[in-house]
Amino acid sequence: MGVAQNSEPKEEALALFEDYAPTIEEEEGPILYKRPVQGDLTGDGAPDVLVEFGIGGGGTAVLYKQVAIYLNTDDGMQVVGGFEPEYCPSIDRIEGGTVYVEQLEACALPHPETVATHQYVFDSGRLKRRP
Repeated sequence: MGVAQNSEPKEEALALFEDYAPTIEEEEGPILYKRPVQGDLTGDGAPDVLVEFGIGGGGTAVLYKQVAIYLNTDDGMQVVGGFEPEYCPSIDRIEGGTVYVEQLEACALPHPETVATHQYVFDSGRLKRRP
């Protein structure tokens, strides 16, 4: 695996996400929020990207969030899966192959409190909670 040569990883991941966004919105509802977080998920030295996004229900409130996982390959960024925990996630950072995720009290609140922080690692095509 290598770093994509033609664009920045965040920009490339967001462009791929935007291409797929209409399908998500058709199935889930409007995407009201998206935020890329960059870091090395696989230990290969290439920056990978998580795109956190929020789904709304008609107003301006985010009802729930999901995360799309993009790996940096020799062919550029490739979506490899998603992450949908049973809580409202906020990706804090990717550091040393570990994804730090804040568990928010609720997605629909304007300024939710963090109730816990969880650690995940990328393994077998998905994020798994670190033991």
